[in-house]
Amino acid sequence: MSNLLFKRWNDFIGWSVFLIAALVYGSTIEPTASFWDCPEFISCAEKLQVGHAPGAPFYMLVGNLFTQFATDTSQIARMVNLLNALLSAGCILFLFWSITRLVRSLMTDGQKSLSKIDGIIILGSGLVGALAYTFSDTFWFSAVEGEVYAFSSFLTAVVFWMILRWQDESDTVSGDRWIILIAYIIGLSIGVHLLNLLCIPAIVLVFYYQKYRSISFKGFMMAVAFSGIIIAFILFMYIPGMVEIGGWFELLFINVLRLPFQSGLISFVVLVLLLLVGAVCRFRKRVIHTSLWCLIMLTVGYTTYAVILIRANANTPLNENAPDNIFTLKNYLNRDQYGSIPLLYGKSYASEPEYVVEGDYYKLKVKQGGKVYSFDKNDSKYKVVRQKEDVCYTQNMFFPRMWNERATPLYKAWSGGTEELPTQIENLTYFVTYQLNYMYWRYFLWNFVGRQNDIQGHGDLEHGNWITGISWLDNLRLGDQELLPDSLRQNKGHNVFYGLPLLLGLIGIYWQLKRGRAGQQQFSVLLFLFFMTGLAIILYLNQAPDQPRERDYAYAGSFYAFAIWIGMGAAGLCDWMRKKKAGIVPVSGVMAICLLIPIQMVTQTWDDHDRSNRFTCRDFGANYLMTLPDKGNPIIFCNGDNDTFPLWYNQDTEEVRRDVRICNLSYAQTDWYIYQQQCPLYDAPGLPVSWEREQYKEGKNEYITIRPELKKQIEAFYQKYPEEARDSFGEDPFEVKNILKHWAFSENPDFHVIPTDTVTIRLDKEAILRSGVMLPHSIRHLKGEELINALPEKLEISLKEVRMLTKMDLLILEMIANCNWERPLYMAISVGEASNLKLDNYFVMEGLAYRFAPFDYKQWGDSDEHNSHVVDVEKLYTNVMQRYKYGGLDTPGLYIDETTMRLCYSHRRLFTQLALKLIEQGEHSRAKEVLAYAEKAIPKYNVPEVYESGSFDMATAYAALGEKKRAISILDYLTAEAESSILWIFSLNDNDIRIAQKDCMVKFWQWNLYNDLMKEIDSTKYRENSHRFEEKYAQFSQIMNIGINN
Repeated sequence: MSNLLFKRWNDFIGWSVFLIAALVYGSTIEPTASFWDCPEFISCAEKLQVGHAPGAPFYMLVGNLFTQFATDTSQIARMVNLLNALLSAGCILFLFWSITRLVRSLMTDGQKSLSKIDGIIILGSGLVGALAYTFSDTFWFSAVEGEVYAFSSFLTAVVFWMILRWQDESDTVSGDRWIILIAYIIGLSIGVHLLNLLCIPAIVLVFYYQKYRSISFKGFMMAVAFSGIIIAFILFMYIPGMVEIGGWFELLFINVLRLPFQSGLISFVVLVLLLLVGAVCRFRKRVIHTSLWCLIMLTVGYTTYAVILIRANANTPLNENAPDNIFTLKNYLNRDQYGSIPLLYGKSYASEPEYVVEGDYYKLKVKQGGKVYSFDKNDSKYKVVRQKEDVCYTQNMFFPRMWNERATPLYKAWSGGTEELPTQIENLTYFVTYQLNYMYWRYFLWNFVGRQNDIQGHGDLEHGNWITGISWLDNLRLGDQELLPDSLRQNKGHNVFYGLPLLLGLIGIYWQLKRGRAGQQQFSVLLFLFFMTGLAIILYLNQAPDQPRERDYAYAGSFYAFAIWIGMGAAGLCDWMRKKKAGIVPVSGVMAICLLIPIQMVTQTWDDHDRSNRFTCRDFGANYLMTLPDKGNPIIFCNGDNDTFPLWYNQDTEEVRRDVRICNLSYAQTDWYIYQQQCPLYDAPGLPVSWEREQYKEGKNEYITIRPELKKQIEAFYQKYPEEARDSFGEDPFEVKNILKHWAFSENPDFHVIPTDTVTIRLDKEAILRSGVMLPHSIRHLKGEELINALPEKLEISLKEVRMLTKMDLLILEMIANCNWERPLYMAISVGEASNLKLDNYFVMEGLAYRFAPFDYKQWGDSDEHNSHVVDVEKLYTNVMQRYKYGGLDTPGLYIDETTMRLCYSHRRLFTQLALKLIEQGEHSRAKEVLAYAEKAIPKYNVPEVYESGSFDMATAYAALGEKKRAISILDYLTAEAESSILWIFSLNDNDIRIAQKDCMVKFWQWNLYNDLMKEIDSTKYRENSHRFEEKYAQFSQIMNIGINN
């Protein structure tokens, strides 16, 4: 086979693989936004907005190009997702070419001509490795949604192929253009994701092996060290250093020379480029000349971050952190908002803050950091807002893996720790069991061995473990898999590869190492690519427990490296056949058998990666917004990614409910966000917050201490000097407006406290009646003046057992006081404990959000200690039956991942809660209508009828309506789920049974609930179930007693 013929086949098969991957990913992309960061990225790409730190400006630019082809707003997300599909297909293309190039260099031993068998082995190995990666779980998952990881993987593949391509021209001056191009791509990649930098050790090793004929261990280690220096230079000096020096120029030009805003930064960038160009012209020595060109191209690629500065100054609707000057951009790039994580030495979860004596008091010891600047538009200069401080801790440790005090119980569960202070053995145990094993090797084996199901899990044996499909091995590790409940056994994320991709990859490693010096050099290159893009990330991230599933995207580069070994495994088997004097047909047959491995993979992974008919993220996000009334410019508080980004996407991109203000409470502590929320947006006015920027700027009024002991002094002051007291603190000193004005925001620092444990808000009764908020049951029948008189004069919010209020708490109080009930305030039901304020008793549930009402419904007798909030039945009915959409959940065979499934459960629970409330009110016909629609909109063939989904409440409702057959059907399924879980737990070894004891007790408790309801419906079935329950419980008691005795 001539080189020209091989090249043509190499190009043809490479582009064929690209086409296959593009068709696969293009046909399985989600037609709209996905959960987590995807909605934010899509909205930012559409309008070139500023997303969360550290930003992805180059991704936004390319994404924006693709959004231009959208025919309407509903197609924008599809276009961004299509971009990811094509980039992922491009990654597969370059993977194929990289494999064929590597295998060819090992097969030919420097010979230029190839036999037909050589061609089959080389091209076949590329096909096997590329398709195995195409159909792997992690890469496919990120290929069909609008995230940065697909673009990052594409750039990684391009850079790795380029350094292999450079080898052909390494001895010529013109070959240096590949090195320069690599530097440019790395510069661009900074504007996508920093993962691309981790290819540098592999690139340096290829350069070392190619340029230095005398290879030694010392030289190898020096090359590795040099690559580390390059990464450290780019990551810790070049990226932040450029911004740091730019800041010096900005201070000089603005504060000293009094030139226009940003003039210092612009001058600095121009000066750097001129110096680099001048240096290139001055120094002609090849190494220096090429290095300078690399630095120029790295800088040019890095300048995509100018987009962030430009768009932040435009104050786009999404403008996170508002990095509109060089100093805020520095904080943005450094991800300051996320805090710092110790890596080599630092605190543990048990470390205490260190104090130093200062006079008669103890003061918290802090380490002073850099100055924080803010641009003062009035003075047209930068001013120091504060100085960064890091708290110093006692009892620090080396290599601290367990550092987050909020995760203390979880750390102890993973490490087996019992003492307050973790030992180094416990620290390393956590590192190995959770960070290495659970957060890396488990994901690795998901991709190349098999996966139990797609539930992330937290170390439990029934959720998200790797699995082979070999029954005896899986049952030995994880209990009898056939005994797991149907909801887990039928999970579409259950994929079995029988370990064949892993085995082929290990064969590839062995074959590569046996190919002499060239193979060993290749192995070291791939090993560093594998390590740096996988395990090195684990070391750097230092993750706390309970991470979401999306974390495995970051390790895709290491799975890419292993896919190369899979291709080499196919080459190794065929090469072994060739050495046995086999002809073309047997060798082709072996390659065809190897090709069956990725084909088997796609038969397993297609159903849990096909999102082509799923609209759940878009519709569920819109449902939050549609919960709110159509008038009054309502405000909704949210907190996390999945109750914020889908709402932003709906409003910003698909133009849904632009009359609503979305307020994310996790940002509400920051000055930039409060200012943005004060400004009008689309069809909605700003938040009802009257604060001046000076009152909430960074470092000011971050929290206010509560001093309830001052309350009696103030009351005595009002009794003794009423006129003077009213002049000083207002008519009612404990009213929110007066608290904020005269105390929290007082010019006198001694008054920066809240002098009461109960704050009040005066109520406008007419406004309350106009608002349409649900009245307490005891006064709903009243009319006119009688109703007015029954309404409370003021709202009281208790601060008892609360030590301080944060800026966010004060913001909420300010809005409650100013909205006057005619601008509705809502809290998303998914927010949880985000605020120190105890407001649960004032919530009315209307759907996916609680409305804040001026009534303590618990005091009015409408709620009890088990359920502090009440339900507005009519509004809930209107929302779930008429206003909500359900994302195509009625499409048979729809894939629903864990995150989506949780929100499906939330929606089903709304239906069952509504049905039960209607039954309480005697409205049986409407309750039947609700249940019928629930089963149509959220059918059991896609969303299983498990306890967590509200299915027991659905059975209860059917039983109350007299529809015993349907109630029994649900109870039979629920009982089978509980019984299967218990039987599976019994199949575990003694130690694992003790670990699962609490889970087993929960299943018995659920089963008992089902029996109690069945007793009211069908006595015969009840006796059967009860008999089985007693048998299983007796068996459980016996097992636990044996375990205790042992």
